Amino acid sequence: MRVGRGVYQLSDSQLDSQHSLALASKLVPGGVVYLSSALAFYGLTDQIPAKVWMEIDPKAWRPRID
Repeated sequence: MRVGRGVYQLSDSQLDSQHSLALASKLVPGGVVYLSSALAFYGLTDQIPAKVWMEIDPKAWRPRID
């Protein structure tokens, strides 16, 4: 099953809570997970972020994510 541009996964695979972070890291090369997404990953907050927060270099190309 196609998940994103150039990223595929098995259709019957088990997804864990860190799947969205791994997918975002794959789609944004050189990006850094930060803010509430990083806090949730390390278990430092009780909140579950609604989206993945990532930082990229201002001079880097802006990724196109569908």
